[in-house]
Amino acid sequence: MSLSAPRYFDKLACLTKIETTYGLDAGPVEADRIIMSNVTFRPLVAQRLSRELMLPFHGNQGVMLTDMYATIEGDTELAGSGAAGTPPLWGSMARICAMRELVTATKDVRYKRADNPLESATIYFIMDRVRHVLIGARGTFTLTWSSSAIPRGRFSISGLLGTITDLASNPVVSRAGWITPVPVSKANTTMKLHGWGAVAQTLSLNIGNTVTPQFLIGDEAILISGGSATGNTVVQGKKLSDIDWFSIAKARTRGALEFQHGTQAGNIVGLAASGIEVGEPEPGSWNGILNYSMALDYCVTNGFDDFELICR
Repeated sequence: MSLSAPRYFDKLACLTKIETTYGLDAGPVEADRIIMSNVTFRPLVAQRLSRELMLPFHGNQGVMLTDMYATIEGDTELAGSGAAGTPPLWGSMARICAMRELVTATKDVRYKRADNPLESATIYFIMDRVRHVLIGARGTFTLTWSSSAIPRGRFSISGLLGTITDLASNPVVSRAGWITPVPVSKANTTMKLHGWGAVAQTLSLNIGNTVTPQFLIGDEAILISGGSATGNTVVQGKKLSDIDWFSIAKARTRGALEFQHGTQAGNIVGLAASGIEVGEPEPGSWNGILNYSMALDYCVTNGFDDFELICR
């Protein structure tokens, strides 16, 4: 008996396309590629049901699998599209994480938290010549900017099980359109928090979606049943006369965040929020220099205004 060639763990491709009708295969093609790193794929997640029959002997009776779905988790580089007013290729991933994409031609693309109707996607995840289809996919994400590092978004996506099939060959995935990001630095990055021009090491945003696979009589879906945005920042410790984080934290004072990464049109990604509450400052050091690590709460004021992601 002849054996087929081995399959390789690191030969991966992810094709993602927004669905017109929830759960109906949108047929993503190679142009819909999402280029990721640090990927974790669980092709079959299920609930195991034990029958627990009363029998006159001991032994494993086997289980049933139900409520089956799949998950993908991975990083994308946070860069623009190359042209102001054109959505970045990772935009489809943001859209299925309860974000609305608002395009102003030749100017910018903005992503804000959304409610009904929430978008979903079909994902073709290929592991070296085997294609796993996920339908009705939705998820959550965390964005991180750290000094002297590549900015990244980590997406955690769940989807209902579609088909799993062999392919004759892997798709041809091009990196064209995936703009090379610039590292986080003084030259490339600016941040203002509560009116203070920050000297910072990191900034993060976790959209905090509650992703709920639902399996009921008459309906199966991946739902986003809640969301509460949080994050963290590490800032250099300054005198209280410069910025008094302790008083701000104790009073639960809300202030603005203005963050921009990149300087060239088409490769600028910004984050804005008007109601940031800071948590308890935790002292630490970086190369012997005092810093404070603080939790961030991205608070809503009038609904769907907790933060805005801006690409221009």
